[in-house]
Amino acid sequence: MAIDRSRFIAKFSEEAKDHIDALNEGLLKIEKGEKDEEILNDIFRAAHSIKGTSRMLKLNEITELSHKLEDILDAIRKGSLGLTRDLSNLLFKSIDKISEMIDTVVDGKEPGPEYLDICEELISAANIDASTEQSEPESEKEVLEELSRQDEPEESKKETPPEKQADKIIEKTYQVHQENPQEQSPASTETKKGNPPQDKPSPVKSEMIRVSASKLDELINLAGEMTSAHTSMKETLTTLKETTHSANRLLETFRNSRYDLDLPEQTSNHLMSLASTLNRQLHNTLTSFKGDVSFNELFTGDLQERALKMRMLPLSTVFDTFRRSVRDMSRSLGKEVELLIEGEETELDKKIIEQLGDPLMHMIRNAIDHGIETGEERIKKGKPSEGTIKLIAMYEGGNVIIIINDDGNGIPIERLEAKVLEKKWFTESELEKMTRQEKLSLIFRPGFSTSQLITDFSGRGVGMDVVRENIVENLKGSIDIDTREGEGTTFTLRLPSTLAIMRLLLFEISNITFSIPSDSVTEVQSVVEDEIIDVVDRKALRLREQIIPVAYLDTLLGLPESKESDKKDKTIIILNTGIEKLGIIIDKLLEEQDMVIKSLPAHMHGENWVSGVSISGKGDVINVLNIAMLVKAAKELNWAKPRASKAKSGVESKKILVVDDSINTREIEKEILESYGYLVDLAKDGMEALEKAKNKVYDLVVTDVEMPRMDGFTLTETLRKEKEYASKPIIIVTSRDKLEDKRRGVQVGASAYILKGSFDQSNLLDTVESLIGSSN
Repeated sequence: MAIDRSRFIAKFSEEAKDHIDALNEGLLKIEKGEKDEEILNDIFRAAHSIKGTSRMLKLNEITELSHKLEDILDAIRKGSLGLTRDLSNLLFKSIDKISEMIDTVVDGKEPGPEYLDICEELISAANIDASTEQSEPESEKEVLEELSRQDEPEESKKETPPEKQADKIIEKTYQVHQENPQEQSPASTETKKGNPPQDKPSPVKSEMIRVSASKLDELINLAGEMTSAHTSMKETLTTLKETTHSANRLLETFRNSRYDLDLPEQTSNHLMSLASTLNRQLHNTLTSFKGDVSFNELFTGDLQERALKMRMLPLSTVFDTFRRSVRDMSRSLGKEVELLIEGEETELDKKIIEQLGDPLMHMIRNAIDHGIETGEERIKKGKPSEGTIKLIAMYEGGNVIIIINDDGNGIPIERLEAKVLEKKWFTESELEKMTRQEKLSLIFRPGFSTSQLITDFSGRGVGMDVVRENIVENLKGSIDIDTREGEGTTFTLRLPSTLAIMRLLLFEISNITFSIPSDSVTEVQSVVEDEIIDVVDRKALRLREQIIPVAYLDTLLGLPESKESDKKDKTIIILNTGIEKLGIIIDKLLEEQDMVIKSLPAHMHGENWVSGVSISGKGDVINVLNIAMLVKAAKELNWAKPRASKAKSGVESKKILVVDDSINTREIEKEILESYGYLVDLAKDGMEALEKAKNKVYDLVVTDVEMPRMDGFTLTETLRKEKEYASKPIIIVTSRDKLEDKRRGVQVGASAYILKGSFDQSNLLDTVESLIGSSN
């Protein structure tokens, strides 16, 4: 009967990911000239392990490709084959395909036949005989048979149905491959020198077990509930202390005045006895409960710390994947870039790491595309031809600091200002009043980009706003920028080590208790109202040579005016997002506590003012305010310029000409653009497009490259010679991804260069909107 292997596929996928990472990392080291024999052995074993386990699970496509990969690596290991640039690219291509096939199998689908082409390329590269036998080694068959018999009572062997025995064979063999991958090699089944032959294989006992993330989350949630319960106990302890103190005062008052009361002596003595007993019992209860709270604090704190550590992962889990990305990206752009990583052993909550990969990749991509110059440019500037990006992680107090530094060209402030003026976000006079840091923070605005050419990597004005949203809003962190033109740029990210429990600062405004993460607070200032000054259209506070904008929190939140607003003394919390600061004026500062943060319920996910909630010891719900939203609201309230009004009805929509010899491509692009209100005309080649452009002036042209009669490069170059199109945006959409093609696009005057391989609806719309704005 057929064996149900579905329950082993997930295990195989998890194990294979580690092997894929090992292959990528090892090949990158070899590419850089590290010829260590152990590296070659490691990557060979990784390919061999994937092949062995996939063979037992009858995943024949994965087996075949990994087998060819193994043969190549073996030839490199033995020195019979050199690792050229082309062969290196082919090996990485093979690894990517194996990873893709594994994902396909996990989804319950069958891999497509594309892998056969890669197999042929590998065979050709190493001159491998395509008819190499794929049969199971005899030693592995013996292991399978032996594993099916060992550790089982005779009775169970007789009664177990054949299909169940087969399942056990697979499961045990999988365990051997997982825990002892080196034993899979046929050579390893030979008798080791100096050791007597063994009658039975002895599986290695593993002290590691896999626990699903959901179960781990449940444990952390329980630890969080215990922390909340402990907070409640502390509140009860405070109440008990006050009650005991009141009882003690009552006893002293009665003792001093009982003879003044007109009471019988027996009644007076009885009441005195009762009061003394009550006072003593309260003191005893207080002492005992205080001990319980202290013990519970130690126990809860230890449990909370240990539970959170179980979900902590080293940053290497995300950092290591960047090496391969940097290698591929830099080669695609014709640049030499080395990624140096430090502190990858620094640990963060898994929940944070899961959201950290994309923002970091955005910044690294921008560093390669915008920051690092070409080798020729760097040599002219007296720099080494190879650029360097440093990715550094470290602990700082209860936070984790991540630094992304490049030695490229830096962020050109003049070009940044020009882009801001072009988009009419601010006037020249307003820019002049901005600090350098305020200007740099503009790169996080949606739609901002200083790139002169839009490519598949960057320049569409999307990405850095997403980075800020993820780091500041979602992860409750901060970003700081430091750049030196001609020398490079440094981004410093400050993140909490976990989002499950945070240190919160509690305060009161309009008789409501709110909280904010303590990590976002620089300091708390008590000032006289006269110290709050007017700067242009904002309220501000001069603090140690800094001018910090301030706002009344009740006004920001739309709450009734506070009763404390008439007081001359103001309490101001200085918030720091890493890029800018804001002071919020509150009524009363309460306390600072470690509190469990709970996510908002589904019906409140659209609530931007609150990032989470916590429960006080008294059972009150306390909103955790969204720092980024406060900063944004303060800008709009105090000093942002009024936004331009929407175009009135009757205003003609912007006109776009789409040029492509494929009718399907033309119609798809037209449908996308017209659905967003643009007026679109079509042309099937450059000659037709040129004729239409002479009869009508378009706001933007979208063109393919390879077309009959006149290609896209010639069309763009010809249009640029016309007065009406000298400065009109022209987007090239093509499948030609070579560096010389992109350079040709720049030379002929293209405003954007989009690869069809990465083309999608948002890609086109983002590009069009960044060049000519919305449809009206």
